[in-house]
Amino acid sequence: MRAVNDVAVCPVCRGRSFSLLHAATFEGNSCDAAKYFLAQRTAVAHGRIVRCCSCSFVLTSPQFPPATYQEIYRRAKGSVEQFAALLSAEKLRGKRLASIVSKHWQGTGRILDFGCGNGGFLAAMEGFDRVGFEGDGSKVDSQREPYSIVTGDFLEMIGRSSLAFNTFDLITAGDVLEHLPGPDAY
Repeated sequence: MRAVNDVAVCPVCRGRSFSLLHAATFEGNSCDAAKYFLAQRTAVAHGRIVRCCSCSFVLTSPQFPPATYQEIYRRAKGSVEQFAALLSAEKLRGKRLASIVSKHWQGTGRILDFGCGNGGFLAAMEGFDRVGFEGDGSKVDSQREPYSIVTGDFLEMIGRSSLAFNTFDLITAGDVLEHLPGPDAY
């Protein structure tokens, strides 16, 4: 695995100055990181968290290269379904987020939840034609009624089939952008 890289340029605004928000609680290598990822993590830890001085975007710096993150997620085995308490928490979180969205979006339509996890938010958004996208397809059941979850490489899939351009009335992305290696591409 490649080493971590300090972020030199903000992925949102291209700023080059960062302020420290939180010191790192994890400074291991990528082989040690899997136990801190996804819902089945054995402990909570994070790298150094910084804020861009230009646009206030918050991110972890240093970061592993994108391919290394994919390997870490692959090693973070298991499924959220294995943990009843986590499923219950995901359902409650989905209802809370649906309540927030409902205050700002009146009506129905077609919704895309980008970074939908296992679909807790989608399940709570009744009345919508619901599609989820999750890049880490190993942790989701992609055919859930009454909604579906698309998995894979979003940048390769956008514009095709269920992710066709101009087909969504509402797009949500909760706790996602800070995990993307190049959010401007998304």
